[in-house]
Amino acid sequence: AKIIQELLRGEDVEFKNIFSTYYLTNRSTLTAHCGFAAMWPPVSSTVMRNKIMKIILGSIYTVITISVITALLFGMGGSVYMPRFEIMQIGALASAIVALAFVIFWGIPSHLIFLKLKINTIKWYALSGFLAGPLFVFISKPFGDDPFFGKLIQSAYCGVIGLLGAIVFWWFVVKNNSHNKAAQSDA
Repeated sequence: AKIIQELLRGEDVEFKNIFSTYYLTNRSTLTAHCGFAAMWPPVSSTVMRNKIMKIILGSIYTVITISVITALLFGMGGSVYMPRFEIMQIGALASAIVALAFVIFWGIPSHLIFLKLKINTIKWYALSGFLAGPLFVFISKPFGDDPFFGKLIQSAYCGVIGLLGAIVFWWFVVKNNSHNKAAQSDA
């Protein structure tokens, strides 16, 4: 009740429980520092919102890039039974779905691990993106039950696509952020 009264008066409130520390500011902002986030110093909600938006935009750019590259590669083919444009649409849609799943379940967790370890070089992001391809091919067998050599070629293809996606993600999320930090430290 005391916390609610302080919030209604417009005061900043800090309260703790066994697991977390919460900061309530001006009745609208709630920032929780617990678990993984407890290692970082408290930041304003605007800074955190900007970091999250960068990750979301980087993820969207990654999915779009992978979809376009796959559609163009599929467009090189074509047959009597299915025109190129339809093959490109199917390839773009399928790759967008798979790329979104991999960005959510592989790319963003890898990025958070790299942040924790203070790794921001492109080679680690590229390696992580490349490794996602062989894992995808050998675990889920999306192209059928092919012989080992066929799976190696499919792994290389998916690995290169993952590598390109990781470079796009790194470019929009990490590179721009490290460039801004360097510019701020010079000022």
